[in-house]
Amino acid sequence: MLSIRATGTATTAKVSGCSFPLSKFYKEFYKLEDDPETASVVGHDHVRLADGDRECVLVRAEWKSGTGNAVRTMCIDPTSALILRDALEGENEKTGVRTVTITEFTSFESNPTFAPDTFKFSVPPGAVEASPPQ
Repeated sequence: MLSIRATGTATTAKVSGCSFPLSKFYKEFYKLEDDPETASVVGHDHVRLADGDRECVLVRAEWKSGTGNAVRTMCIDPTSALILRDALEGENEKTGVRTVTITEFTSFESNPTFAPDTFKFSVPPGAVEASPPQ
C-alpha cells in the first residue's frame, strides 16, 4: 500500500506491500514482482493537462532481478491519487538492451456522462440465440 499526503510543501508517504495497478501492464515484459525492492517519494513535479497544470508527487520504485533492473517513476496527483505520468526504465545487463516507456495523461474525466444510446445494442437481422452446451 502506498499512501501519499501533501500538506503545504511537506509530503509524507507510507509504503508497505506496494502493488501498483499499472505494474500488471508492465509485468509480463519486464518480469516485475508486485513488491519493489525500494519505493520512496523523491520530489514534486507537474503535468500539463488540457485544463491546466496539475501538481503531483514523484514516487520512485526500483526492482532488481538476475540480469536486469527496472525503475518506475510516477507523478501522482495527491488530491485524486491518480497516476498522471508513469515512466518505466528497464535494462537487461546481459543483453545491454535498455527500454523506456512513458505514459502521460493529457486529460481525463471523472464519472463522465453518456447519452442513453451511446452503448445501445441492436440484434442484427437474422441472428439466432445460441444455446449453452449441455
